[in-house]
Amino acid sequence: MFKKECSFQDVIIATFIAAIIGSCISQVLSILYKTPAVVFILAILAPLVPGYLSYRTTAYFVTGDYSHAMVNATLVVILALVISIGMASGTVVLRLYHYLQKHRSS
Repeated sequence: MFKKECSFQDVIIATFIAAIIGSCISQVLSILYKTPAVVFILAILAPLVPGYLSYRTTAYFVTGDYSHAMVNATLVVILALVISIGMASGTVVLRLYHYLQKHRSS
């Protein structure tokens, strides 16, 4: 079996796409089940949060390996921003889809 090392760009792009898809799914499910979208967004956010990376960052700081700690801390902050931007983008994508559907049928 082949093992390919993932670059930071791959992780960031995958997280962004997952956040957009998760946001769209949560919006659709909130309409179907007539519940707030936050219920579904929280369930989708849980696996996206970089918990192990945060733990590793803290471990690097404690052991004094500041160069690795700063690299990981930067990635954690970028992933947090990407998750929030992706969640907002998913809502915009879904609204744009509904807007286009409404004006296409008119």
